[in-house]
Amino acid sequence: MKNQLKLMMLHLSTGKVTDKFNNKKAIHLRGLKMKKILSLLVIASFLLSGAVLASINTPKTVTPAIEDTTSTAEIKTIEKTIHFSEPSVVENGKYVIIKTDNSNNVLKNEENPMIPYRVETVEFPIGTKIVSVEVQHSEPKEMELTKKIAPAPVATATNMQNSPAKVIEGKIYNSNEPYPQAWDEWNVGVGLDGYKHVIYLSVQLYPSQYNAGENKLSYVTDMDVKIKYTPPSKPLLTNDVYDLLIVTPAQFSDALQPLVDHKNSHGVSTMLVTLDEIYNGNYFSVQGRDDAEKIKYFIKDAIEEWGIKYVMLVGGRHGGIGT
Repeated sequence: MKNQLKLMMLHLSTGKVTDKFNNKKAIHLRGLKMKKILSLLVIASFLLSGAVLASINTPKTVTPAIEDTTSTAEIKTIEKTIHFSEPSVVENGKYVIIKTDNSNNVLKNEENPMIPYRVETVEFPIGTKIVSVEVQHSEPKEMELTKKIAPAPVATATNMQNSPAKVIEGKIYNSNEPYPQAWDEWNVGVGLDGYKHVIYLSVQLYPSQYNAGENKLSYVTDMDVKIKYTPPSKPLLTNDVYDLLIVTPAQFSDALQPLVDHKNSHGVSTMLVTLDEIYNGNYFSVQGRDDAEKIKYFIKDAIEEWGIKYVMLVGGRHGGIGT
């Protein structure tokens, strides 16, 4: 029976059968009624589907991966509308200063125009995935200026001596490119709210763009922000291995050991890690382009894997942490 079904399925799906089948089984097939053929096809369908289900349900040993909640968790949305006033122009010597109501910060990149903007910060539980951030703005308007917008001053000298700020016009003042180039941008960071690990979404809204070559200011008065995210399906940080992490060059390890012992004896679980152990990947895989970034990623991993609450960095001031 199984052989007949296989041959029938082969015949129906490809239109090709062996000569042996044509010679010996053709008469038998012609003798079957249509109802019987349909019945056999139904049986074959059940047999094949049962085989597939049996294959799917066969137990397998799989190494678990990090859970991806994006596919299972519900996507949620946060929406907010921000209204800005028309820019006001304030004389400042040979330059002008731009001010906008409802801005809470000023873009101060050295030698570039100082532009007011607003930062919207949203806090999420650790493990939240930001799906998208969309910003829609009103129709841009244009304003001609009588003077250039003042550039951000150059940083003062490291010797802390009192010296006048240097005002230098950068390359952007000879360009017709808008500054900033986008009306908005956003980034995600991880931090602490008290003792609670959280994700911070920071959205920068730029209601003005300056064309220095034409000395014109484009601006908008309304911005609609839509944030889509998926909350974590379960708490991400459940480990509580250590409370305090001490990061130090190896030459300070012996001097710090009494502190480690003292903290441990008073119920503050403490882990001392040297820079060499971080750079060699003794505990976590090494990430980062330079030593400072490698330390940063190590601390991030220690927070997520060990439940670290406090971090102490021990080292020198001049020439890097190791001196």
